[in-house]
Amino acid sequence: MQLLYSYRPPKQTAHRLQYASDQAVDLAYQRVHQKIRKRIAIGGMILIVGVTIGIFALNSSDKGAAASQANAAKLSAAHGPSPVMTTNSTINSIIADSSDYQIGVALQDVSTGQHKSYGMDVPFEAASTGKLITAATYYHDVEAGQVSLSDIIGAYSAQYQLQQMINKSNNESWNLIAGELGIDALTTYASSIHVDYQGEGNTITPASMVSFLSQLYAGKLLNSDDTNQLLSYMQHTNDESLIPPAVPDDITVYHKYGLLDGELHDVAILVKGDKAYTLAIYTKDTDDSSDTDRTNIIQSITKAAVSQLFNEN
Repeated sequence: MQLLYSYRPPKQTAHRLQYASDQAVDLAYQRVHQKIRKRIAIGGMILIVGVTIGIFALNSSDKGAAASQANAAKLSAAHGPSPVMTTNSTINSIIADSSDYQIGVALQDVSTGQHKSYGMDVPFEAASTGKLITAATYYHDVEAGQVSLSDIIGAYSAQYQLQQMINKSNNESWNLIAGELGIDALTTYASSIHVDYQGEGNTITPASMVSFLSQLYAGKLLNSDDTNQLLSYMQHTNDESLIPPAVPDDITVYHKYGLLDGELHDVAILVKGDKAYTLAIYTKDTDDSSDTDRTNIIQSITKAAVSQLFNEN
């Protein structure tokens, strides 16, 4: 036995010393055995308590998870159907009363992906709303390392051309960026994100546009820097006369309008707090008449959508 301390007794006879030594050893063994038995008993108690606590925690965790699922179900039931999925009778009435025009409208909830279409969900000539697909394609290629925002296209950088193309709706900038990418590349990129856009002919459905806008805002297409830059170009544009005036000031609007021959469109991302919806309104007039009527139609549809989605008038 290794002693953890030393003790030197006074001089005694060999017999007494041996006797005392034997007693000391026996006493030491007894104390050690007592400690061992005590520790075993304590260890067993700790083990039993630990197992009991573990079982209790596991049961509590299971019950907590079940309770969370039950609460989520209750909240979902209390919330009811998404307002996007509930038919907006006002929008239907506006379209029905505007039979002189071809009108297609689509709405989508960015967070859930639920959407609703009204009127004609067919390919429209996108006009300048197609510039958004071109911009996203270029940013995608930047992130893939194939091109750069600092590349000189025409007389200016690609970043400048993108800003002019979206914020000022500059057609020359659009032609330069699209020419750099190639028309087929636009279609290929759109297809890769499940968007029905044809570069040749520049056509898109309203439902595809709201899907594209929802993916863009949710950060599913580009990194945060490129997403934010593109969104910034979609604010305070050179023409704010369609969707923006019909939206209350407490709702943020990112949009891109389109105007070409008989086409008059506006597409937007509408954001307030943690709510975000995308809206696409496409209209076509076969005889190229005044845009005043369709401007009013677009604003009326926007007001009806905002009232439903955000409970605002």
